[in-house]
Amino acid sequence: MATNKYPTRSAPDQYSSSAVIGPCLYCGAPAGRLALRIGAEPPPPALIRALGEVRAAAALANRDCGALDQARSEALARAALQVSVQPPDAWSRPLWQDGGGAGLAYPLDAAILEVARGHADIRPEDVRRHQCVDAVQTALHMAALRLWETGLSPALAHLTGLLEQKAAAWSDLIKIGRTHLQDAAPLTLGQEVSGWLQQVRNGRSRLSAAAEDLLAVPFGQGCVGTGAGVPAGFAASAIRRLAERTGLALRPSPDALADLTGPGRIAFFHAALATLATALFKISSDVRLLASGPAAGFNELRLPETGLPCSSLPGKTNPDAAEALAQVCVQVIGADGAVSLAASQGQFESNGFLPLLAFNVLRSATLLADAIRVFADHGVAGLKPRTDVLAFNVAQSVMLVTALAPHIGYDVAAKIARDAYQRKVSLREAALASGVVDAETYERLVRPERMLGPNGG
Repeated sequence: MATNKYPTRSAPDQYSSSAVIGPCLYCGAPAGRLALRIGAEPPPPALIRALGEVRAAAALANRDCGALDQARSEALARAALQVSVQPPDAWSRPLWQDGGGAGLAYPLDAAILEVARGHADIRPEDVRRHQCVDAVQTALHMAALRLWETGLSPALAHLTGLLEQKAAAWSDLIKIGRTHLQDAAPLTLGQEVSGWLQQVRNGRSRLSAAAEDLLAVPFGQGCVGTGAGVPAGFAASAIRRLAERTGLALRPSPDALADLTGPGRIAFFHAALATLATALFKISSDVRLLASGPAAGFNELRLPETGLPCSSLPGKTNPDAAEALAQVCVQVIGADGAVSLAASQGQFESNGFLPLLAFNVLRSATLLADAIRVFADHGVAGLKPRTDVLAFNVAQSVMLVTALAPHIGYDVAAKIARDAYQRKVSLREAALASGVVDAETYERLVRPERMLGPNGG
């Protein structure tokens, strides 16, 4: 059971004359009731930073529409930007609070109030004036967008560049393809890597589209998304100021009511993360299999010796970076179930799962960005082909019989392949023994380099 590590005291609030109140560790101000002491995870720093920017933009927008004077507006804006960049331990509440996100924002708002009061006559309601759950969801959009722009997108570009280099360098290395883990038609190692490359490109394109969707924010539309109770011009001014400060091309949501009750843009972004994770898991699995061995595995790739040495098997190299990426992918794919279910839980005009959405979306984006870069630097960059093994596997595979099938028929080709496999002889020997194919025909037709694409190319 989680223990309360924060000092508390009794003080009145709007509900009770003796509520248990805890301090913000940044400034000592009361941070609200501490009844929900669940877990140890603090609010994600990226979310708190973004929420501070939202509070600052709102303070200036309230001045623009006449709801705050200049002194109070500027004091609140400066305070919000100042306190929102503090480390997670500065906040006395864990992440798991009420579903709208107000609870996790209490310590931040208390700190803003305390700091701003040093410069102007600020009332508590000024901090959140004309803001509700729309502010928290907007902050989540911003935090996710920043992780995409500064983490995921550069990491994917880095991995894409390395895979492009490998695909080009290995374009003439013929190997046996495998379907269902069984021998199949040949292809080049470069073609195989180009398949990985395109999956990464596709994942990046999907994420880019999902990030573009996050630029539409419901900020300034009130608690139910209709704009009720919000001054004219507030939303436009707040979003404009947010865009100017962050460099994000934020725009008003065309339907804030739909966004607040069903955060589909957030769910879409995480779904794109999970889809990318499925591709990255496949790639990391291929690397682990192709590098397995060296004596009792596929042994077609040689791993870079960048991992930890095996404590009990001297000289053994493990695929540490690929395994780390695979674990992160499984985590992200699993988290997508929580995100999807949470996004479906809108009841009437609100969704009560914003802390859970923030926790999973921001963690998945952070983990994937880190794991992709580690895999690129410590897994892909130093991979080397075992050209001798590739050539040996091509020479020994009976699936080269595919080149004979159009000329001698499928059934006869299948009999030749089975005979070669059962007698443990080469495909050439079995084909000549069948009497259907002579040596000249075999040498003319069975050319692995002519089996790499349509029309023998």
